[in-house]
Amino acid sequence: MEKLFGTDGIRGKINHKITTTLANQIGNTLTKYCRNKKIVIATDTRTSGDLIKFACITGLLDGGVNVIDIGIATTPSVAYLTKYLNADFGIMISASHNPPEYNGIKIFDNQGLKLTSKFEQKLEKNITKQYHKNFSQLGKYEHNPQIVNMYTDYLISLGANFKKLKIVLDASNGAAYKIAPLIFKKLGAKVITINCNNDGKNINNNCGALHPNNIAKEVLNKNADVGFAFDGDADRIIAVDKKGEILDGDQIIYILATHYYNQKQLTNNMVIGTINSNISLKQNLNKIGIRYENADVGDKYVVEKMIKQNCNLGGEQCGHIILSNYTPTGDGVLTAVILANIILEHKINNEPLNKLELLPQQKLNITVKDKNKILTNAQFKKLVNKIKKQLDNTSRIVVRASGTEPKIRILIESNDIKQSKQYISKLKKLIKQIDI
Repeated sequence: MEKLFGTDGIRGKINHKITTTLANQIGNTLTKYCRNKKIVIATDTRTSGDLIKFACITGLLDGGVNVIDIGIATTPSVAYLTKYLNADFGIMISASHNPPEYNGIKIFDNQGLKLTSKFEQKLEKNITKQYHKNFSQLGKYEHNPQIVNMYTDYLISLGANFKKLKIVLDASNGAAYKIAPLIFKKLGAKVITINCNNDGKNINNNCGALHPNNIAKEVLNKNADVGFAFDGDADRIIAVDKKGEILDGDQIIYILATHYYNQKQLTNNMVIGTINSNISLKQNLNKIGIRYENADVGDKYVVEKMIKQNCNLGGEQCGHIILSNYTPTGDGVLTAVILANIILEHKINNEPLNKLELLPQQKLNITVKDKNKILTNAQFKKLVNKIKKQLDNTSRIVVRASGTEPKIRILIESNDIKQSKQYISKLKKLIKQIDI
């Protein structure tokens, strides 16, 4: 059986890997591990969301578990409400940053944490073994989107008075299309929105966190103080400052880390990133006395290491930011509120943000038929090793298979941009030759 779980739940093209049968089986199998007989479920804005959601719900009800359907909501809100409502699990039907034809299933435990790899393996092992209750033990279904207000009210409580801020929001036509503007308007900001629709067919389509140039242009055009772009399920954020400069996850982590360090609120004076994080992040944090460690790629691995190291800040370059004092998982809208607090403080004091000078990175994200075939190919490994030897001590190359898409991801970090581009070109050409 093909491995179901990647670095962020189960994900694939609708009616190919992600089917109603699979969703039903996942839901039904989860009921074996429920004590309180309660599960929270939501979708992002994808057209296929209801199809997969109700297939999953049927399996849950058949297994005797009560289901609270909160409608269209962000992934972090599901994590928050799962813990708040003392549910056994939270289920988010979403393919995050992937295109509209994809969908997925993300699962949270009763503490709002993503499932451990060990538990995911247990689910996969039992996935085909149906678990039915008799008629008198079937679960009940409740549709209650108003419950999301508990989450939005919480985020509003964390914000300052933003009347002095003009903010541009890009929700990627995804799950935050409604709640992000609502939160910032209630906090008093002048809000300008782009890509805040929910027709289900254009989620992540040339918008949101994967295409921050859109919001950068809007920030400059509207003379805004800041812009925030989210991905389809709003667990990622990319920001843009008032000059139109893009602040990726590394920049955001640095701004948050230096702020909390100065406020003496950075637990253990430590930050967790990943192997994709810019080397400059570690170097500059170390300079001011903040320790830095890497976790495996994937926000759940960042969270696991944060818990192990008793650390309250971590994240990924792609925009997963974890502020564990507030919520147990990456939360784009929460991060936007906290960043807006810092930006407001700097504006009032007429101070610039603490930003990094990043080492140049060249990236290749290439779709392939067989990820393992590429990574185990002798010619490919030989070329990668050759590049490693030719890079100087301040440079590096990272090669890995995507955990969420059929892609090979390659990163070269070096001040020699021309050389990096040449290496990327050679790798791309070779991958295409192998992937036939």
